[in-house]
Amino acid sequence: MQRENFYILLDLSVNPPEQNSEIIESAIKKKQAEWSKFRNHPTKGMKAKQYIEMISEIRKVMTNEALRNQEAQNALEIKQQSEKNKYEELDHQIDILNTKGHITDDEIDKLLGLHSFTKAEIEKRIALKENEKLTEIDKHLNIRMGKGYITEEEIIKLSKLHAVDATKIRDRVVGPILDSKSKINKPKPLDQSLEKIIHENLNIIGKTSLYDFLGAKGSLDIASLQQITKDKESEILKSSKKDAVITASSILIGHCHTIFKSEETRRSYDASYAKLDLSKFNKDIAAAELNGKIRKEYFEILLKTAANYGLDTEEATTHIKKYCECKHWTIEIPNVSKKTPNRWLLVSSITGIIVIILISIVLTLQIAKTRQKNNEANRIESEFNTLLAKVNAQQDLNKQKKMLEMYIQSHTKNQYTLEAENKIKLISNKIEEPEYQLTVQKVENFIKNHQFEEAQNVCKQFLLTHPQGVFASQIQKLSNEIPQQIENWTYAQAISEDNTSILNKVDKYQQFLIQYPNSNHKTDIEKRKEASKNAYLEQMKQYLAELEHAQKWQEAFQLCKNYTDYYPNSAEVPQVQKLQQIYQSRILELGTLTYYLRQHQFEQADYQNQQKIYKDFLNEHPEFFMKDDIIKKIEELKHKEKLAKNLEKEQLIEKELAKTNGRFTLHKNGYIVDHQTGLIWCILDTHLGINTCLSYEDASNHVKQLSCGNLNNWRLPKVNELVSLFKSKPSFPVKTSPWYWSSQFSKSYADGWTKKVDTVTSEANSDETSTQIDSRECGGVCAVRSAK
Repeated sequence: MQRENFYILLDLSVNPPEQNSEIIESAIKKKQAEWSKFRNHPTKGMKAKQYIEMISEIRKVMTNEALRNQEAQNALEIKQQSEKNKYEELDHQIDILNTKGHITDDEIDKLLGLHSFTKAEIEKRIALKENEKLTEIDKHLNIRMGKGYITEEEIIKLSKLHAVDATKIRDRVVGPILDSKSKINKPKPLDQSLEKIIHENLNIIGKTSLYDFLGAKGSLDIASLQQITKDKESEILKSSKKDAVITASSILIGHCHTIFKSEETRRSYDASYAKLDLSKFNKDIAAAELNGKIRKEYFEILLKTAANYGLDTEEATTHIKKYCECKHWTIEIPNVSKKTPNRWLLVSSITGIIVIILISIVLTLQIAKTRQKNNEANRIESEFNTLLAKVNAQQDLNKQKKMLEMYIQSHTKNQYTLEAENKIKLISNKIEEPEYQLTVQKVENFIKNHQFEEAQNVCKQFLLTHPQGVFASQIQKLSNEIPQQIENWTYAQAISEDNTSILNKVDKYQQFLIQYPNSNHKTDIEKRKEASKNAYLEQMKQYLAELEHAQKWQEAFQLCKNYTDYYPNSAEVPQVQKLQQIYQSRILELGTLTYYLRQHQFEQADYQNQQKIYKDFLNEHPEFFMKDDIIKKIEELKHKEKLAKNLEKEQLIEKELAKTNGRFTLHKNGYIVDHQTGLIWCILDTHLGINTCLSYEDASNHVKQLSCGNLNNWRLPKVNELVSLFKSKPSFPVKTSPWYWSSQFSKSYADGWTKKVDTVTSEANSDETSTQIDSRECGGVCAVRSAK
């Protein structure tokens, strides 16, 4: 039973065929996953298992360039055959309806009723059949143009034969159309060596003619063909490739410039091209000859074969007879009428005499022909020997090869051209061998350094340069061995006893099994993976704790997923899946927070708005798992807001201090120095700092605990220190309280013991120096310390 085509099975592009190895491997993995799903399916299971068993063969074929190309060709043929079968009945009916030369809209509607095709599909098929018919007509025209022109009678004949309007045929004619009585000089034939070179290069690129090579219709005028030739030449010059196709195309472009230079050279090419099919038909006639005779049954076969070359029965009969006359061959004709005995005797006698005369003439001619042949053979041998002497004298191997190639191109095939071909092979081997040795060395070095892709590229480059070279098979074999070496190296890496964690080791095992499902190392890797299960679980738990602490929920989720994928039958899977669900929930919740913050845009320094957004989120999601972190974030924002406000106040103070003529110096770490008294004052009093007034007891406690500008030992100032600060000019300009507590007080009794504290006003122009105020009142505080 023939297996399914891998291109079709993998749903890969066939025309043009997909060649990208990454895309092919991706398609294999996708199909493998798809088939694995259906392994236990009641109806699809058996087929799915068969496909899974074929994975190894699929990879073998699709990774080998030669096998892959053949697979692509087979796929194209299968699709073409499928397409042909699909349209077979429709095509038959189109042929019937088209016998009158066209198909009407009513007939198309009738075909729509008979088939499930759309109107567009039917019209496309009609156009295709029309093109096939025109191609057949072109073959007939091509044969008839071998004489350099076509007659009006021949056009009418083709019109009737193919049921096509004669005007359409005239439009496709390249060259003059004459009546049967007109005379025209036959075009000069192309040089045979030139014709051979053109034909050989067309074969290399898979084209039938120069028109086909240019993608141009044969009915175009000379000017159009010249322009198309220039466009084609520009296209070839832009190509960065230097393969056989580009080389052959470059040669053909040069011939196009020559052939389509004038109508005369074009007609010479058309005539030569037309005779090409006839030369093929002549070979068929020669194959049918036996002992100087064409038997009747072979003659009938030749008539049928002639249709493939564009000849009808009458034309084919005439051509076969003329060809046989030139070769002195006879065509077997049955039912020869019987003669009377006397007549037969007379005829026999005359025939005998004629035969004797003919034999004498033939012998004489044969002797002369033999002498001529020997002379020609000696000349050819001498010419070849002279060539060999020149070749051997030439040191450059490439020039030797070129000389022999030119000899082959300029001579018809004989024993010396064959000898030249053999010598070319030997020279090619000498040319290729150093490159072959260098390629092998490069490949071995790349493989040694585990640079497998580079090794493959070196092999591919050699095969592209020398596709038919003597070393091509060795390089291909070397290239075919690289995938196995990659697999072995990957296996060695997977089982290497390095310092990597057990988690990474099992990851390598799993990756190897996915990449090489049919490897010889599969059993060993599976055993190693299974033996690592408990250690993997323990290390996974430890790592999960670290990930949870770092709140890396996505990594934790993936780690749990890896375990359930690697060990699906483990008893620990349910517990791990629960953790996986928790981590997934964390990921989703974090996503919710991220989305929420993105929806509420705010400025980076807008700390109040940020606090509000986080508070609103907690109100909407009171059970959020990172609630404490968000509360902490809010507190951080409050602190940043406070620092920002303090900075604003410091900037305001700095501006005011600039007016004191250098008495006060601001330090960026939060205090000022009074150069007049040598005292250090905290830059922010209670109003600026904590934005409140304090009782005397609270003020005393406040300065004791104060750490302003990273300094300690702060205290309440004495009266004279406050007076100096606010009353001496230039006075301290920043005043946020009408009066400030000093460190001096007295006690008195009135309905109980009370403290009376000396205070100083902040008014610079006031004559009052100090006033006693009850310690329970709320006043301002300026903390002070000495410079030491």
